[in-house]
Amino acid sequence: MPLTFKRKNDIQVLLTFWEKLISVTQLTFNAKTKSKEEQGWNGRGKGEVTSARQGSNILIFNEKGIWQNKQETTFSFSNVFRWTLDPHAGVISLEHLRLGLDRPVFLFHLAPSGKHSLSSVDSHLCDEDTYSGQIHFDSYRFRLNWRVIGPKKNEEIDYYYS
Repeated sequence: MPLTFKRKNDIQVLLTFWEKLISVTQLTFNAKTKSKEEQGWNGRGKGEVTSARQGSNILIFNEKGIWQNKQETTFSFSNVFRWTLDPHAGVISLEHLRLGLDRPVFLFHLAPSGKHSLSSVDSHLCDEDTYSGQIHFDSYRFRLNWRVIGPKKNEEIDYYYS
């Protein structure tokens, strides 16, 4: 089946973003609640990212750093994420590896939504909360915008990777 113009462009967006992922070494983030209760995830953080390739289409991010809440209390944090490029399906999947490499928590597939952006295809449901994400990237960095909405949550987190 021949590739359509849109499909060729989508694959190019995926490959351009994939190359950006491979070079990431740092992150900063800002979290803010949109909840009226103000008990949300307000704060900011920064850290380092070390990545490990597993074949040509899998990249593991190990994130470590510090997070400071609105009251200026500082906490250490760490996360492990697996990014998987699937050019045939036209997506990059994102999984959280908090339970280990053999027990990933699937978050969502990201598909091209513009020349320099990807958006979650479907939302991730965790208990009563819905997680979605959008990525915007340029030559220097990318921003992963998380939205978490549920009965007790209305959060927005902007991760900046460079």
